[in-house]
Amino acid sequence: RKRIVCCAGTAEQPATLALRKRLDELATQAQWDGPQRWEKLGDCDVVVPSSQFPWGIVFFLGGALLGQYPRLCYDSLLRPLADRSGCAVIAVPYDIDTDHSALANTVDGRFRDALLLAEERYGWSLDRMPVFGLGHSLGAKLHVIRHSTGVAGATAEALAVMAFNNFGLTDSLTLAKEALQAFQGGAAPPALDMVWNVLQPLAQRAAENAGLDFTPGPKEMETRIRQNYAAASTRILAFGIDRLDCGEELSEAASERGTGPIMRRKLRGDHLTPVFFRVGDLAGAAMKGKGALG
Repeated sequence: RKRIVCCAGTAEQPATLALRKRLDELATQAQWDGPQRWEKLGDCDVVVPSSQFPWGIVFFLGGALLGQYPRLCYDSLLRPLADRSGCAVIAVPYDIDTDHSALANTVDGRFRDALLLAEERYGWSLDRMPVFGLGHSLGAKLHVIRHSTGVAGATAEALAVMAFNNFGLTDSLTLAKEALQAFQGGAAPPALDMVWNVLQPLAQRAAENAGLDFTPGPKEMETRIRQNYAAASTRILAFGIDRLDCGEELSEAASERGTGPIMRRKLRGDHLTPVFFRVGDLAGAAMKGKGALG
């Protein structure tokens, strides 16, 4: 099976290497920056509400590479979400693979294992705690795959997706560079910019020649949604400045399937807003009270 480490090709490209290095540094630093509310739960990370016993569970999947570091990259979204909603948040880190169907099965299995551990550790009554799916970018796509392939329990979940992305490999080559620029304060180092401009078309050509792309690809993904998608409800959050967003296509395809209410909302920001914002309105948009995802 063909495998990549990030969205930029068959091997890590300069921007991806630099981003991974920076994320590792920040994750290490964060371990020493005060008290931590996050806990390990098997292969997952969990944060619970600060002032109440959770009544529900949010199953969170982050974007490509960034989702490997949910405590670091999504903490300012997920901790306030847990506190405001009263739900526990289980974030499932994952490495990247071109086979997104296999990834969806992997993260679902890790989440189910974490639920059993939480039942034992925290005394959760799983049969009384609804599960809500929440995903960003590639994580949103993985959730939609779960809801389109008959994964046990997925069809009963309400789902919220942020910056849903259904592009192919060659259309996603710039995402790692944009993420690195954000981590560097808005600008990539000049040397990296120069190297990237040379290597990007080479990586794109190599991927095309090798027949390397994500599975399911964009067209197959839309077909799966039209034929099989099922969710209790679907909330699609898009951002005003996002060249990678495919939320409109998701809404149209899911509407053809005709399962559960579909709600769309456009927020200010770009594709990486869920990673770098200070909570503000987004946590409330993702879940406002017990009924927001239902």
